[in-house]
Amino acid sequence: MKIPFTLLIKCLAVGATTLALASCGPLISFGDTEPETVYTLTYPASDKDAPDGPVLFISEPGFSQGLGGRNVSVKLADNERTTVKNLRWSTSVSSLIRDFMVAGLRDRSNARAIGEDGLDVKTRCRLNSYIWAMDFLPGEARSQDAIDIRIELSLIDLDEGTLIASEEFAGSTGVDGTPAGITTGFTNSMIDMMPNLGRWLDNHLTSCAPQSDS
Repeated sequence: MKIPFTLLIKCLAVGATTLALASCGPLISFGDTEPETVYTLTYPASDKDAPDGPVLFISEPGFSQGLGGRNVSVKLADNERTTVKNLRWSTSVSSLIRDFMVAGLRDRSNARAIGEDGLDVKTRCRLNSYIWAMDFLPGEARSQDAIDIRIELSLIDLDEGTLIASEEFAGSTGVDGTPAGITTGFTNSMIDMMPNLGRWLDNHLTSCAPQSDS
């Protein structure tokens, strides 16, 4: 069967275009929707030597008023709340905060902090956290936008089943009210809080030393 010349030319043109596109790398199709931008909380890399203190298990935090999940809370007047449009965390914020705490406390304390992957490691103490506030606070002008964080830490002696110590820490800073600006504000506020968290923990860390078998 003969193929009309014009059809042959069209087929060759399509084939050449396909080859040219393929040579540029894989094509990514998002269908009819735009790709979603997500954000994360990451503690910066540290060149500090690994801590040599007691092993400490860091649990996932609890949250007040449904602040967990992947959306960012906006605190309004008269006890109203909403969420920031076009801003979602890359995974549940509880996982992000625990990973942040593990990295931050390894850097700012003598505890050998471990997370979920350390469940099979014997440890005498667990650090619980409860997030009382993790909000974006819109101001009357963008220059007045801010974020607010309040975290309560509780150090638990697992062997004795007792509370060793508990303390609340807070951080607040002005932010650029864009999604990237808000998440950067949360990250920077938590980084600023870590030295105080580390000093508080070190003051109680002797209670987490393994007990002698004798």
